[in-house]
Amino acid sequence: MIRGYRGGYLPNERRAIESGLRDGTVRGVVATNALELGIDIGGLQAAVLCGYPGSIAATWQQMGRAGRTDEGALAILVATGGLLDQYVIQHPDYLFDRSPEHALINPDNLLLLIDHLRCAAFELPFQPDEAFGNCPFTADALQLLFEQGDVQQHGNRFFWSGESYPARRVSLRSTGGDLVTIQAEWLEDGGHSTAQEAVDIDFYGGPWADEGPVVLQQTVQVIGQIDRGSATFLLHEGAFYLHEGRSFYVRALDLAEQRATVTPTAVDYYTEVTAETAITVLATHDERTHRDVMIAHGELLVSSQVVGYRRVKHFTHENLGVFPLEYPPQTLETTGYWFSIMPALQEQLAEQGLWFDAVNDYGLNWQAQRQRVRARDGYRCTQCGRPEASGRQHDVHHLTPFRTFGYVAGLNENYRQANELGNLVLVCRTCHRRLEAGVRVRSGLDGLAYALTNIAP
Repeated sequence: MIRGYRGGYLPNERRAIESGLRDGTVRGVVATNALELGIDIGGLQAAVLCGYPGSIAATWQQMGRAGRTDEGALAILVATGGLLDQYVIQHPDYLFDRSPEHALINPDNLLLLIDHLRCAAFELPFQPDEAFGNCPFTADALQLLFEQGDVQQHGNRFFWSGESYPARRVSLRSTGGDLVTIQAEWLEDGGHSTAQEAVDIDFYGGPWADEGPVVLQQTVQVIGQIDRGSATFLLHEGAFYLHEGRSFYVRALDLAEQRATVTPTAVDYYTEVTAETAITVLATHDERTHRDVMIAHGELLVSSQVVGYRRVKHFTHENLGVFPLEYPPQTLETTGYWFSIMPALQEQLAEQGLWFDAVNDYGLNWQAQRQRVRARDGYRCTQCGRPEASGRQHDVHHLTPFRTFGYVAGLNENYRQANELGNLVLVCRTCHRRLEAGVRVRSGLDGLAYALTNIAP
């Protein structure tokens, strides 16, 4: 038997899968990185990694799922076409000769600190002027908990006064503790008791396949839970949610009630979400220049928003339709590093044919054709259906790359063929990046990554 495993499964399902791996009734598991840490899953003999996980530590952790006993095991890394994957494949010493990365966190980050203080206050009251680790503002944080009703102050000491065991509310998977319950609803004839059986009825025939009237009763079953931050990405209305190899159609997502209502079904396509992410620099704490690269550190505001989805046919990957969505953006204030390429280095890379972010010359009729395409496509992305925002126009994409037409300014007019309306579509920036990747058009960052690949030690 082969099972699936990822975040969102109910605890009893996870325990059953882990037990099956240990006793041999489950012969294999297709898993996300939810299986990477903290689970004893017995004597697996092989691990196949689909793509480089992004760090040396994660790679060894995932490979280490196999060979936990004294027997040998096999680990295989199947690389994708991404530049990072290709670098690791071409430079295996990067993986085998280096130590894993250090696990670094900021314990004074308020999102972490407040939950830690709740758990600490539950164990013992805080003494006067007592600090939590090296945190310089423990007293201010305790005052915040006092105002929220989590602790009470008697004299100079703070005592836990919450109603529940605080550690239960602390998620190990995300900083947000809110969970969305996935509730499956279907009609049955009395002889089928689970959502898995219901989808089998729908696919293979039975009461749902009959044309005549059948008296059925509604059944409700909770099949999983997922963190609120992932809900709009995986459980948006119209999505097809996969659970243990079964497909469920998402009828409704109620964020206020923290519930997604799904119906078991069987179709030959899947859904792929379209999201936009914006990063705003709130404050710069440190900035320096090193070898024509400006490096900075500061506070950031990250905003992510699901704006649409599309249906994609299995195996052929045919686009079966695009549908807009309207969900509120999710924001996160955090810290981060960023870098900017100085003009001198840009010119050096451009001379080597590795920098392609200069403004492109698409010919004399480009602006006129661009406006015609925007009007023709109704000022909406042809991939996800998202309308143009006020003051921000969508991109116009060449279906056949412009460079393949061999336009040379002053020598020919090949831009006319490249800019024909049939070769142009209106797309939002998110979909444009996906299309560019599909035709392997290297952006400036791709060119930089290519350069780093050749100069990295």
